[in-house]
Amino acid sequence: MNKQSLSGFFVVFCLCAALCAVPALAYTDVAEDDAFFEAVVKAEQYGLMNGTGEGLFEPDEPVSRAMMVTILGRALGAPAGQYGQPDFADVAPGSWYAPYVAWAAQSGIASGVGGGRFEPERTVTRQEAAVFILRAYQEAGLGPQGAWSIQLDYADLAQVAQWAYEGVSYCTLKGVMGDINGRFEPGGEVSRGDAAVMAVALFDDVTQELYENAVADAVEAEPGEVYPLVTLVPGAPMTTWDDNGRVLLLTWHDDPQSYPAGQDAVLKDGEVWTFTDGEIRSWYQDEGRDAPSLTLRLEQLIGLPRDSGYTHVSALWARPQDLLRPAYSTDVADDRMDNYFSGQTDEEYLAWFEENIEWSYTQSAWPWTRLGYTYDWSLYGGEYGLTEFVIVPDSTVSVEFTLTTQEFIEWLGQ
Repeated sequence: MNKQSLSGFFVVFCLCAALCAVPALAYTDVAEDDAFFEAVVKAEQYGLMNGTGEGLFEPDEPVSRAMMVTILGRALGAPAGQYGQPDFADVAPGSWYAPYVAWAAQSGIASGVGGGRFEPERTVTRQEAAVFILRAYQEAGLGPQGAWSIQLDYADLAQVAQWAYEGVSYCTLKGVMGDINGRFEPGGEVSRGDAAVMAVALFDDVTQELYENAVADAVEAEPGEVYPLVTLVPGAPMTTWDDNGRVLLLTWHDDPQSYPAGQDAVLKDGEVWTFTDGEIRSWYQDEGRDAPSLTLRLEQLIGLPRDSGYTHVSALWARPQDLLRPAYSTDVADDRMDNYFSGQTDEEYLAWFEENIEWSYTQSAWPWTRLGYTYDWSLYGGEYGLTEFVIVPDSTVSVEFTLTTQEFIEWLGQ
């Protein structure tokens, strides 16, 4: 897709996000006039929290320490599958929360209570939750820097433990937690409705900051950010070829009518940005299946803003001569990349390249690496997302399939 079509899609994204900000919620015990309603909607949408069964969310039920660190881990996108059994005697092997307790302990977000115990089933107190949340912000690189303080006016301030004071202060400053009739109630319970509000506030802050940082970082392509790339040559790893010498490439979009399955399509609306089926399948097997929200995780992996609005994935058979890397080196058969132009470069491509720089970093906000791969902006990602390829305008492709995003996620798991 070209610069103009990308701009159009970005407008669609914003409109979709605005129109779909508060979708219908199926819980019979959560009403639209509840203070936590929108937070519960988002918490479910992004996989931070689920219902308790039979159409219930049970917003007034207390949250355990194990559930609190699990919710925070999901909000940060912690790769729970990479963590094993935590070193606490009272965390049962194979329990649903064990990986997140291990993550929280190793990340310094939540420590034990002494005696080699974590007390996972005990209800988390408000001051404990405040400390967990502060440390979660710090894990994301967003916590307070240097010496700082604010004036707290809670009537029960003397009851806040010294070890929790900074957490209570920071959560008050961020508006993540507040007073209850002039009190903080440090020893009070955290309800599921409260937890949804806290988790969504953290989630919104972190995802916005991560994406903005990715765009800023992409402006300058540094030597240390050059990675080996997938190549498009027959028999190369991560690629699928047909008997006609065409390679299978995937694209995520919101225009299923343009890609009818089983038919040829001429790309009249500009270039199409793609990646290989083998690479995204490999990523899914190694990491993707553990993500709380696969849609968000795909947006991060492919370098798209949150709530991008893409609805379908199409698989396209394309000829190698119709492909290029949107990068300093356009050769799709070379796995090497430079962070600068070397040698002669086509003037028309140079003009397109400069226009895309202007659009990506100035007119819009897009983490285009210019190094041949998408920018993975997740907290636990490593910048490299997927090797990306562009199918040039007016090319003819054969559509293998067009699936909804959910169908595509199911396809990845097959």
